[in-house]
Amino acid sequence: CLAPAAQATQPTRTEASRNLAGHGTRLPTSQHKTMAEAKEETLKYFAAMSCSGCSGAITRIAKKIEGVKEVKCDIEKKEVLITGTMDEKLVTEKLMKWGQKASKEVKLLKE
Repeated sequence: CLAPAAQATQPTRTEASRNLAGHGTRLPTSQHKTMAEAKEETLKYFAAMSCSGCSGAITRIAKKIEGVKEVKCDIEKKEVLITGTMDEKLVTEKLMKWGQKASKEVKLLKE
């Protein structure tokens, strides 16, 4: 448990968010898409999954991303389908980061 003095020195979640503003973390207002404007799409990835632990990790990571509606993992085909109005670049970055940590190949398959 932190002492009251120590708690005061740590930034709150809101303060931390404000600190990130202006550092390339936000798009100009004119570039934001509302959920109604965003077109639903399905992204297809190759992911070298070898077990349900891999597919579970990918599912948990993807479902945390704004706009993701559905995640389907096929371990035998080593294929991941992610459907929603999410940012393709963000999804790819998150899955690639998992792949690097898990020493698994991950790549976006363009159709």
